[in-house]
Amino acid sequence: MTDSKVILVTGSATGLGLNIAKLLSSKNHKVYASMRDIEGKNKTNAQSIRDWGNQYPTKITVIELDVSCEKSVDRAISAIVEEEGRLDVVINNAGLGALGITESFTVEQAKQVFEVNTFGPMRVNQAALPHMRSQNSGLLLHITSSAGRLCFPFLGIYNASKFAIEALAESYIYELKSFEIDIAIIEPGAYPSELHDKRLQPKNSHVIKDYGETAQIPALMVQGMKDLMSSPQAPDANEIANAVYAIVAMDTGSRPLRTVVGNIATEGIEALNEATQKYQSQLLDSLGMN
Repeated sequence: MTDSKVILVTGSATGLGLNIAKLLSSKNHKVYASMRDIEGKNKTNAQSIRDWGNQYPTKITVIELDVSCEKSVDRAISAIVEEEGRLDVVINNAGLGALGITESFTVEQAKQVFEVNTFGPMRVNQAALPHMRSQNSGLLLHITSSAGRLCFPFLGIYNASKFAIEALAESYIYELKSFEIDIAIIEPGAYPSELHDKRLQPKNSHVIKDYGETAQIPALMVQGMKDLMSSPQAPDANEIANAVYAIVAMDTGSRPLRTVVGNIATEGIEALNEATQKYQSQLLDSLGMN
């Protein structure tokens, strides 16, 4: 049994975030399962988590947090620290998908994706870090994607947002060493996910028409993925939650920066990570920072 930690999981209303929150709470951690609009859109989801927690000897609390709103983030982090006296782990899981002809997305739509996938974790980290630095310990864990390391066609906006958070997360490592704060990134491949159904639809439909047969590919990709994820060959999304739990359980300083999870759409990611780490180390050596 690991030592009990105070953990915040963003995007816990359903799916992966919910699985992570439940697993960690079942392992004796005090988990704050966050989501938007717990008295409105997510009222049923929030109550479902509370009901589940009441059935077991778990420590799980639903908390309002919208990663796209700085006030909401600050309010949630402050409430957790006030209640618990500390915050040990932040799991940045909330995400927004977007698939289609890249040109057909508006700039405003791209901003919407970045608000959740990139600026969202940045807001949460900035609210959590003063407390982690004060306690001289902590873990910031980011759920990104294999699409944050390799560029998948028709996922241009999503790719860009995940590439960005990968870079941001890695940059923390070199700046937070003296505070005993770990950074970790989990890069899942393709798994059953509500992102397929909740993804943004491009608004510039007049652009799509100009692409002819190419414009049909995104819909075929979505259908193919749905067929795979509803088949007996579908991967188990609990593999991601298990990977999160394993990293949380590790000792400070021993956690890997990047962990690839899954066998679908992950080919070459581990080799890429090893190669880039080699050259990253060379860069740090040249700067006298290794």
